Amino acid sequence: MTDLIAMLAAHPKADAPNHELAEVVAAASECAQVCLMCADACANETPPLGRCTRTDIDCADVCRAVAAVFGRLPVVEPDLCAALLEACILATDACAAECAQHVHEHCRLCEAACRRCAEACRQLRELWGPLARSAG
Repeated sequence: MTDLIAMLAAHPKADAPNHELAEVVAAASECAQVCLMCADACANETPPLGRCTRTDIDCADVCRAVAAVFGRLPVVEPDLCAALLEACILATDACAAECAQHVHEHCRLCEAACRRCAEACRQLRELWGPLARSAG
């Protein structure tokens, strides 16, 4: 993650809290990959865990979008970023809750990654709250 912090700090338009922003990008990137791996494992369980597979894939898609948008500076659409943070919190909370219902190790690992990502999004939302409100 130190490379993400350094990259964000080196950007000529860096005007965001670099550590928290880097945390969201890292957590969302990792969560997306973990969710896809969990989805693959869920699809191969006997019987397959269809709802968990779908929840994992939906969460991965949202997390990839968050990582992509927040990895670009400057943040030019505060309302969009706020909506993405909310969507990521909803997706990761839902995925964590679904995975928590299963006894498989891949679901346990996915639940943990989702909870870390949701927490990183909540922290950035709190930090950016006044910025997003003043930009509108």
